[in-house]
Amino acid sequence: MLISEHTHTFIEAVQQYSGDQLKHAADCALLVEAAESHSLQDALADLCFTSKFLHKTFGVMKRIGPLGEGYGKLSEEFESNSLKALALMQTIADTMPADDRRGFTQAYCAVTAPAFEAMMELVHDLSWLKNYSIDTKANA
Repeated sequence: MLISEHTHTFIEAVQQYSGDQLKHAADCALLVEAAESHSLQDALADLCFTSKFLHKTFGVMKRIGPLGEGYGKLSEEFESNSLKALALMQTIADTMPADDRRGFTQAYCAVTAPAFEAMMELVHDLSWLKNYSIDTKANA
């Protein structure tokens, strides 16, 4: 998929804002471009919001461990929001050209340990997109 200059500029701004923490900037650009091209901005915004929740929740779960108070409830919320994020990713990916869609879904949506790890890295990146959008609106 051809990525527009607008999307490149946006992802570069998020990359700088994050302190160069984006691990999957090209795939973030792919999601942004697909969402923009097919009027799925609301789905992308929901995905970024859900990603921020997943990233924070995963950190809390790792910190308190499976025996920690509230872990079971967090685990349930994490699972349901992971499924939501995957569905949103798939919705946006379905609008991508076949090769991009295939590569994206294999990398992030497959039911494998490497895909889950990659999805969590992408979730981290998407949480930066959410943080950036919050901060730029607040400063506008």
